[in-house]
Amino acid sequence: MVLEDPIEAQPSKIQFPSSEQLNTSAPSRLKLRIHRSRFIEWAPGAITAIAFPPSPPPTPSTGKAAQNFSLSWFGTLAIGRANGNIELYEWSEKPEEQSFAPQAWVLRKVFPGPLDSKVDSLVFAYRDPKRFFRSSLKSQSKHKKEPAPTLMDLRMFSSGGGTDIVEWDLCTGSILRTYPVNGGSVWCLAINPANTLLAAGCDDGGVQVLALTDDIRGMEWHKRMDSGKGKVLSVAWGPPTLSSHSTPRRTNLTAGTRANTRVGEDTSDSESSSASDDNEEEPEPEWQDSWLVGGCSDSRLRRWDFNSRRVVAQLLTDKLRGIQKTLVWAVGVLRDGTIVSGDSMGLVNFWDVKTSTQFKSIRAHDADVLCLAISSDGSSVFSSGVDQKVTQCILSQTTASSLEDSIIPPPMDWIKAFSKRLHAHDVRALAIWPPCSLFPDSSHQHHQTITINPGIAPILASGGQDMVAGLTPCSTPFGASIKRRVMNPLAINAREALSRTTVFEEGVWQRMAYPLAQEVVWVATKAMVKGKMRFGNEAPVRRLVVGRSDVGVKVWSLKGPKEKRLGGYKDDDDDDDDEGEGDQTSSPVLEMELNVGTNLVCGSVSEDGRWLAVSDGLEVKLFRLGELFEDGSFKDPPRRIKNVSSSILSALPPSSSSSSTAHQPSAAASKLTFTPDSTRLIVACSPSAHIVVLDLSLVPSPSNSDVRVLRVFQQHAEDDEEISGRTVKSLPSNSMKIRRDERGDRRDKQKGSRTIIAMCLSHDGQWLASADERGRVHVFNLDSMQHHTTLPTFPLPTHALAFDPNPGCTSHLILAQPNNVLSIFDVEARLFPRWAQELFGGEEQDRRSRHGHRNRTTEGKDAFRALKPGVEGLVFVKGPMIGEDKNKKERAKMTRRERNESMAVSGPGMDDKVVRYHLLAWGWNWICHIDITPPPLPPSPTNIRRHDHDYDHDGSSFQADTDPYRFANAHPSSPSNFKTIMTYRQLLYVGDLNADTDERRHHQEGEILVVERPLTDVLMSEGMPPPFYKPRYGRS
Repeated sequence: MVLEDPIEAQPSKIQFPSSEQLNTSAPSRLKLRIHRSRFIEWAPGAITAIAFPPSPPPTPSTGKAAQNFSLSWFGTLAIGRANGNIELYEWSEKPEEQSFAPQAWVLRKVFPGPLDSKVDSLVFAYRDPKRFFRSSLKSQSKHKKEPAPTLMDLRMFSSGGGTDIVEWDLCTGSILRTYPVNGGSVWCLAINPANTLLAAGCDDGGVQVLALTDDIRGMEWHKRMDSGKGKVLSVAWGPPTLSSHSTPRRTNLTAGTRANTRVGEDTSDSESSSASDDNEEEPEPEWQDSWLVGGCSDSRLRRWDFNSRRVVAQLLTDKLRGIQKTLVWAVGVLRDGTIVSGDSMGLVNFWDVKTSTQFKSIRAHDADVLCLAISSDGSSVFSSGVDQKVTQCILSQTTASSLEDSIIPPPMDWIKAFSKRLHAHDVRALAIWPPCSLFPDSSHQHHQTITINPGIAPILASGGQDMVAGLTPCSTPFGASIKRRVMNPLAINAREALSRTTVFEEGVWQRMAYPLAQEVVWVATKAMVKGKMRFGNEAPVRRLVVGRSDVGVKVWSLKGPKEKRLGGYKDDDDDDDDEGEGDQTSSPVLEMELNVGTNLVCGSVSEDGRWLAVSDGLEVKLFRLGELFEDGSFKDPPRRIKNVSSSILSALPPSSSSSSTAHQPSAAASKLTFTPDSTRLIVACSPSAHIVVLDLSLVPSPSNSDVRVLRVFQQHAEDDEEISGRTVKSLPSNSMKIRRDERGDRRDKQKGSRTIIAMCLSHDGQWLASADERGRVHVFNLDSMQHHTTLPTFPLPTHALAFDPNPGCTSHLILAQPNNVLSIFDVEARLFPRWAQELFGGEEQDRRSRHGHRNRTTEGKDAFRALKPGVEGLVFVKGPMIGEDKNKKERAKMTRRERNESMAVSGPGMDDKVVRYHLLAWGWNWICHIDITPPPLPPSPTNIRRHDHDYDHDGSSFQADTDPYRFANAHPSSPSNFKTIMTYRQLLYVGDLNADTDERRHHQEGEILVVERPLTDVLMSEGMPPPFYKPRYGRS
């Protein structure tokens, strides 16, 4: 069923206030026809697991005083869903300025899940925790700033109700290996504090422990805990202890050996000789696991001794009358060994590990407790579940009257502090950053510890059946958090970060956007209709909207508002037109369920509506759609082109034997797009990051039904130090154009994911721009099939790209980063125009804005930077024409049929009018009109001296001596440059509906398609049972 706008029967109109255009006769407002649609049946899937990286294990030290170090770091956020997809989110600010960010965590990549799979548990582990922590301490001892751990320093494991544990390749987003667990279905996973062992609670009542080895072996079976009668639904590790005996380590060089060593001489031989002579070895203590605890399905918690593998204690929970068993869905452990459990009775229980008794029980919920989260300092425990409430239990001092005058400090007790409803359905997962550390305090034992984000409030992430994750600050209302100022990391600037409350009770909850890194809506604006030719042998045009699901696509047909005019158009002087003739109608015309191995990753539809391309995690599928009839149906069923995957694989260069298996050639794609003339398909291969250009012009011929590879670009597949022997640097804050790169520089040696995450084409099909996860942006010339230029490496990956279609600006590339930072790059001149930097502000303006210093010239930019969630896309829409129609009076005297016939022969006759396109940036719940009109050039261009570009032998270096807008009028940022509306709910797509070659509509208002997917519609369409509701006396 088609769901149109419930408010208006015809497409609504929206007006964006805009600044002055090219002349003074420009209209003061941008008028657009908005086609508001809600018929796309897409849902992201319920959230079933949320995970942050664990706390880094401290390094034990022998005979040394305890040392504490701090690290400013926001770890990667992983979200697992019921459809098998896993999403990775990264902090949206620069590494050196990440203390607060209004957009918080933004989507970096999506791992497509295998068909008919799900994610029940999700955990991170450090790839080499000892080396990472020691290098951090060494750099901080030398007063050096150590970069925070990256995604490549982590390993990720998941389970989905089956008998296997899956390890994911964080570089490619594919399954790296699976390990079968001989204990039945895996219900839960937990990483030990030292990040060396993985525990899996199984269906047979036991816990399987796996040892995490190197990248080659992956995992090895270590031991198995004794099984009980019930299933192990949750598992947690106890605090570790320092072992008295462990592997020895050799002592350092003696003082005499150091003195006899010359400067610059290799000391490895001296060290080995000294160690062999002395034969003195110093034992190196290591962390040793002591016990595990598991929540079971038979009303018990079982605690196992790690060394003996025996059950040393069984903790019995309460049971309701008439219910046989109580299910312990969640379990956690505090630093002092206290066990916390949440069960199906809605109780949060606290257990003493020494006596194996329950010392506190809190009625926190009205239904099952499904998840728990413990704060980093262990003073707060958060719980949630079926009743949609998130409850905070805190450790507070007892205020009994008998203890008021006592010299002994009052004892501490757990109390229920506050509860609030954050979600509309069951909450399945909770996680806190920074995470809780189980290692003992360094003041009691000699070891070095690290504190993450001191002085910054922790953030609680939650998610469940309503499919949208949320973030909220969660400081403790009592204790140290109120004695000093704690910064709110979700604020928009430093002043607000210190003024906004961070207490969980008063904190503002912030929703995260839909995972739209994989586009779910594609539009064809020039689909030709087969049938009767009209007016100059031109068939009417139909717009097609394609919506994607996990395993299929559905095509909708949009009838143009003027098609009932028999191809004509409505003039401004035509007042006798029927009011209802402009209605926008839509109807489904095609639905395809595809045979895929994983969930769909990306797709695209050609402008003429004849080609449809989709890709899962294994291969690209290309379909030739049939011709459209006037009723919107297709003449023939879609026909698949079979040789696409084989053509892509044969064109990719073979990887060397020494290269990582993460970048092996594959026929899958991370991005797909068609050229404007619908004759070529651009494929961004995943994970190799090659860009393949396929020729589709010969496919319709009877003698040839195969695609042909025109060119393979491998700039993204190369490492930074291998791109023409040079490294692209970021721009200095005082630079106005790209400087020549210094050869031989090897700053960026990080090997990581190079997946292409954004790609766009210019409207004339000449330029192709692509951006990858490393922050690199490349521009290609599709006319000459050559690599054109490389932009400076941005500190954050570019999320959205768009070329300006306005005359004289077709080489302007607009880039948007996840923290709403915009940039304009002139592709032909290979520079950032000065007026664009003045419009969006430089580094100094950004720094002042982040610290709360505002003025009128930066008010609009600051408001745009504060929009959250962040920008999802950029689109240029056609606005009203600028100029005067010479033939308007003559055409007014003609009849409507004479005007249509005259237009079909001689065109619209608007030589003096200029079509103006306007930039719209859109996010999850907002659309912003941004005026990027360049200032007019000076009237006398003789004083502007343009020199030829100085190219290197590879044609990739850039040298631009003069900015053409250097002597033009300034274009400062002002509030009128950014105009935002927030009347839409949960946007999936915003795009232009005007066909670029349709000259008949040049004089009409611009048309855009806005696709919404409200949360209420998502919950109703999934067929889920209603949320839990408990009626109370006196409440309706």
